[in-house]
Amino acid sequence: MNPAIILTVLLSLPPAQYGPPEAPKARAERLTTIARTIYRAARGAVAKKDWPGSAAELAGTLVTVGWWESRFARHIHAGKCRVRLGECDPARRRGRLVPLARTIYQLQRTTLVAPYWKQLAGLSPLATYRASWGAARVLSLARRSCARGARWLAPTLSRYATGKSCRWRKVGPRVAWYARVWLRRPTTPSRQALALLRG
Repeated sequence: MNPAIILTVLLSLPPAQYGPPEAPKARAERLTTIARTIYRAARGAVAKKDWPGSAAELAGTLVTVGWWESRFARHIHAGKCRVRLGECDPARRRGRLVPLARTIYQLQRTTLVAPYWKQLAGLSPLATYRASWGAARVLSLARRSCARGARWLAPTLSRYATGKSCRWRKVGPRVAWYARVWLRRPTTPSRQALALLRG
C-alpha cells in the first residue's frame, strides 16, 4: 500500500454533487493532501498496534468512510457545513443550529478526538492529518470492540456510523462499496497520481 494507490482511487471517484463547485485542478491537489494523510494515519495506527489489521485495510476503510460520510466535498472538508440543509448532524443549541460532526469523516466529539477537536476542520495538511488520524483512532476502537475473526468490516463500519452498535441495518451498501472500489483498486498508480505526489 502506498499513497499513490490511495490517490489513484480518490481521483477515480466522482466529485460531490452538492455544495459549491470545485475546479478539477484544485480538487486533485486537495485529494492529494487527503491521500497523504490517509497513508500516514493508516501506517501510524498499525505501528502503534491500535488497528489490528493491515494498513491497506485501514486505508480502504478510511476511503470508504470519507466517501459515504461526505463524498470528500470541499466545503465539508473546510468546515463550512450547511446545517440548515442537514449537513454535519445539526442540533439546536441555545436557539441556533450547530453541527455536531466535523471533517470529511463526519467525526463527532469523543475522548479520542477531544484534545484537538477545534483543529480538526480545515483544508490545511495538518488539519486534514488530524482528521484522518482521528477517524483512524475511532475505526480502530470500533474494530477492536466489534470484529470477530475474518468478519470485521461490517461491524467496524456499523460501530463507526452509530457510535455504539456493532450492527446497523444500513451498513450493507458501504461494505459492498469497499469490496467494489477498494478491493478492486488498481495495483499500479495512475500517472496523474504520481505527478501530483511528486509536485
